[in-house]
Amino acid sequence: MVASLASGAAVSDAPKDEPPAPSQPPTDAPAPTMGRGMLLYENHCIGCHESRLHVREHRSARNMTELRQWVARWTVQQKLTWDANDVDDVTRYLNLRYYKFPPEAAH
Repeated sequence: MVASLASGAAVSDAPKDEPPAPSQPPTDAPAPTMGRGMLLYENHCIGCHESRLHVREHRSARNMTELRQWVARWTVQQKLTWDANDVDDVTRYLNLRYYKFPPEAAH
C-alpha cells in the first residue's frame, strides 16, 4: 500500500527491515590478485619488458603453464626472492592483461 504525503511524495508502507541489495562491482574490476601481480611486474620486470613483448605475434608462452614457467625462470635469472604466490600473482596479471589463456585445470 502506498500513502501520499502532504508534499505529494509517495511513501511505501512496506517493511523497512530488508537489507539493501548489495552493490555490484564494475565489470572491468581487476581480479583480487591482479593489483599485486601488476605491482610486482611494474617494480621488477617492466624495466626490461615493455608491453610489446607480450603482444607480439610469436610469443614464447602458449598456455598458462608455459607462462608461469617463464615468470619463474626470470625470477631466478633476476635473483628475485619471490615465493610461489608472487610468481602466481604475476602470471595471473600477465594473463589477464595480455595473454588471455584459459585457466588450466588443477591437478
